[in-house]
Amino acid sequence: MKEYIKYEDVIEEGGRHGRRCRRQGDALLGGERQLALDFNASRVTIRKVLTELENSGLIVREKIGTRILPEQRQKFRYGYVATVHHDSGSFWFDFYRRVWQKLSRLAAESGFEVELFGYDPEDQEEPLEQFLTRLDGVDVIFPDIAQKELHDALRERKGGIVYLHTGGKKEGAPLITLDDAEVGRLAARLLLDAGCRRAAAVSMLCHPGNIPFGRRAENFRAAMAAAGAETEVYTEYEGSRLSQVNALNRYVESLPERGFDGIFFMSDEYCDLIASGLFQAGMVPEKVSLVAFDGSSTARAHHPPFTTIGHGSSRMAEEILRMVNRCETLPAKDRLVPEIRMITPDVYPGRTLRKP
Repeated sequence: MKEYIKYEDVIEEGGRHGRRCRRQGDALLGGERQLALDFNASRVTIRKVLTELENSGLIVREKIGTRILPEQRQKFRYGYVATVHHDSGSFWFDFYRRVWQKLSRLAAESGFEVELFGYDPEDQEEPLEQFLTRLDGVDVIFPDIAQKELHDALRERKGGIVYLHTGGKKEGAPLITLDDAEVGRLAARLLLDAGCRRAAAVSMLCHPGNIPFGRRAENFRAAMAAAGAETEVYTEYEGSRLSQVNALNRYVESLPERGFDGIFFMSDEYCDLIASGLFQAGMVPEKVSLVAFDGSSTARAHHPPFTTIGHGSSRMAEEILRMVNRCETLPAKDRLVPEIRMITPDVYPGRTLRKP
């Protein structure tokens, strides 16, 4: 029996296809038979999709065929809420800057507008209450990692919200987030494939109860143990940044003497300084293989670049745009359903893994 793709997927792709044809100046869609082949869907599903797209105002079905209507203003306003430094214009979290870059380009290509709202908790000239007034009239927001005060305020705000991080999430709200469990498993596979049999997971700025770091560490240990390898987890979170870096540097430099041949940096903040002794001693990657999670872009910028596990920023941008498309094309009850979309991490090869 032939398998067809789901109705929800067809209507989302159908909406994108219709807007693409509109921008290219095409006035007509193909017939039901051709669309069924193009979308790998049944003709019954295609008929339902065309009805929904007609109700949304994208197309009109006539005797001569299905006509694409001229472009109209989008129904809702969408806001990407990012934590930024107003003075420098930089994002607090570089990953969300990359998501925004990809999202703004994809939105423009699809004929949508998503606005950027930058909040700087250190800017005394724009307190939280004043920032929130800028969100008046925005129908759906997509906030990144934010301080507790902002998340609490957003929870009380009227309007749609799609979270991009588990912290402060409102019950029943949609969530698009990185699969941190898969980050840990992926780090283990990379080190195991490099021949590592004894590896440590390390990080600074990792406070007890940090859910993403906990999932990375837990699944890293489980995957290594399943392969018969030994692991150790060491984190620093007390004292100044300098004292944390120095403590981790001493710990990391002691690992080769203790028989460790792999290290997983659960986030790459200051990984260049922490691992500096290993690089200076020429131990990387022949004696010690390194994998880092891309928390600050430090690992990729290092020379040589670390093998780096990324957030999947392109995929997250696509998922945000998918939610925008749902809001524009689906009835109200189907727009912001309480679903969780897990983003699979990607890998930047780098040069810090030993070749087995």
